[in-house]
Amino acid sequence: MKQQLLFLALFLGAFMSCHTNNGQASGSASVASSSKLAQLQALSQDAIMDKCDLSNSELSSFPDLSSYTIKSLDLSSNELDTIIVSYLPKGLESLNLSSNKIKNIPDMSSLGIRHLDLSHNAIASMSVDCIPKELYSLDLSYNLLKGKYSLLIDGERKLSSKERRILYSMYKIREINISHNDLTYMEIAFPIRKILASHNNLDNLDFNYANIEYLDISNNARLLNDVLLAPKRIDTLIHNNIANDKEMVSLHTRGIIY
Repeated sequence: MKQQLLFLALFLGAFMSCHTNNGQASGSASVASSSKLAQLQALSQDAIMDKCDLSNSELSSFPDLSSYTIKSLDLSSNELDTIIVSYLPKGLESLNLSSNKIKNIPDMSSLGIRHLDLSHNAIASMSVDCIPKELYSLDLSYNLLKGKYSLLIDGERKLSSKERRILYSMYKIREINISHNDLTYMEIAFPIRKILASHNNLDNLDFNYANIEYLDISNNARLLNDVLLAPKRIDTLIHNNIANDKEMVSLHTRGIIY
């Protein structure tokens, strides 16, 4: 009997790809991609998982994980073209949906997600209204964004400065990666700390620069060194391969505001 129990324990451990912290099961062995979802579904639905890896699983439809509690979910490198919010697990803080076929972003504003990776998809637009208020980092690199990109809350221009500050303080977003798209103009009002905007087609930008600590605007061949922000207040500013190699200069210091 003991030998049978030992064999069963070893068998389950070797085929587990999602890690639980409720004492029911754990394991990290590599498994065939096609069986990852089946292994998860074999777990008790009240399992609480720190991480669950369903990447490279050839998923073409969004799996219903709403009965599970998962802190970090990896659905990258599948064939997903739609995000079904009601199918997401409870307690989700980190979601990786990179390298899929997603075109549209549904309303995710009610979720508690803090890290969202949507890189390497086919996204052409994304409304601020879709962003979770708890979101800290957003990766939209390698998508189909083009032209003007505004990260503004609708109707914010009608508010007073104090009202705008209060409104934006409700959001936690501090890092955004929007590199490798085809953007010509970027407008960001949120108090972002880190912005990656390299490899676009930018010729102008307008940021709330008061909080920026890291800004990469390199490889934007049309972007001049005169910008509507304060370069000297940014700790790390990368601007190689723009229209010229001159030092970045704030239009504010020249009294030119447009």
